[in-house]
Amino acid sequence: MVSPQQKQAAVGDLQKQGLSMRTSCTLVKVERKRFYYKPKLNAENQQITDYLKETAFKYVCWGLPRMVSAVRDKFGAINHKRIRRLYCEARLQVPQRPHKHVKYRTKALVQAEHPNHRWSMDFVSDSFLYGRRFRVLNIIDDFTRELIHQIVDTSISVTLSPKFTPLEE
Repeated sequence: MVSPQQKQAAVGDLQKQGLSMRTSCTLVKVERKRFYYKPKLNAENQQITDYLKETAFKYVCWGLPRMVSAVRDKFGAINHKRIRRLYCEARLQVPQRPHKHVKYRTKALVQAEHPNHRWSMDFVSDSFLYGRRFRVLNIIDDFTRELIHQIVDTSISVTLSPKFTPLEE
């Protein structure tokens, strides 16, 4: 028994077998006040719900804030939380528009067609046994997948770039 309705049905079955309300509620572990409470069917709530449905089908793009002001114009001062509850129970929520994702267009990378046509750079870092870190700049030819040049230092700065000359084979 998981749902409250199933528990309520179990209490009813136990009462039909001759047990008292108190005993059957204790066995099923349900509070007795649940069985004595009668929900108030408010006629005004039904009128508000009908008006919300009517207005929602007439003005499709109106959302909850606009509906609250329309209901208050017709029925007077009504709490917005009550209107929201009735609006949600009637499942009148306007579906959210899907976000238009801007796809950034990047130029397609040029495929290397011959050696030295296109190079790639990559940084690799590691550390010595005593904890000092160092970096390695690898420059690779994309066509041959050959290592063109490698710079190893604890600090690689822009000043190293003019010193770079590719290795001659």
